[in-house]
Amino acid sequence: MMTEQRINDAALTKMRKDAEWMLSLRSPATDEEWWQALLSIIIELQERRTTSTSGDRLTTADMEALKQVPSGWFKAEHLPFNRPIYRCERLEKGGKLQRRVIGIYPDVWSEFKLIEGVQS
Repeated sequence: MMTEQRINDAALTKMRKDAEWMLSLRSPATDEEWWQALLSIIIELQERRTTSTSGDRLTTADMEALKQVPSGWFKAEHLPFNRPIYRCERLEKGGKLQRRVIGIYPDVWSEFKLIEGVQS
C-alpha cells in the first residue's frame, strides 16, 4: 500500500531542474513528451503554491505556533497557544501541516502533523 506524502519545495525545485536537464539532452532515449508533461506539472504546482500562500501569508503568530507543534500526529486542542485549531488550519493551508480525520462517525476528529522537510 502506498502512502501519500507531500513533496517539499526544495525537492520540487530539484525535480524541475532535473526535468529541464533531461529535456536539454535531446536524445532519442529521452521521451520528450513525458518529460515535457512532467515539467509542466511541476511548474503548475509551484505556481499554485506561490499563489495560494501569497494571499494568506503566515503571520508571526503562525510561525511562533509552528515552533511549538510536537512531532508526529497531534490534536490541535492540546497545543499550548491561543486559538490552536485556527492556527493549525492556517498552517495547513500554508503547506506546513498535514491533516487527517480519524474516528468512526459520529465521533470523528482531526489530527495534524508537521510535513517532512518543512522548516519551523
